[in-house]
Amino acid sequence: MPHYVMLCRHCPLTGIRVQFAEIVAEPASHWKSINMELVGNDRPGIVRDVTRLLTEQGVNVEQLMTNVEPAPMSSETLFRAKALLGLPLSLSLDALQERLETLADELMVELKIKADD
Repeated sequence: MPHYVMLCRHCPLTGIRVQFAEIVAEPASHWKSINMELVGNDRPGIVRDVTRLLTEQGVNVEQLMTNVEPAPMSSETLFRAKALLGLPLSLSLDALQERLETLADELMVELKIKADD
């Protein structure tokens, strides 16, 4: 049994589900790298909502960095996320952008997405 599985069994994790699965990596030629940045008011479930949409589109989240910080001149908390995404070649960048912008409007966040050059 891998060491990380044993470590997780001995850690008191309340409300956190840890799932391990062996994967077979697809050739890089099946994916296009995309950078995404998102900024908006923090709220519960924001990461879930964004990653759910990405999953539904077949997008692979390769890196995800999140941060919360006080908003300037406000008592609100800002949520920031930067992600490196693997976009399947069957999905156009424009189609993903359109779906993400619809979600961004619902979440009231600013969104930037561009191909990784």
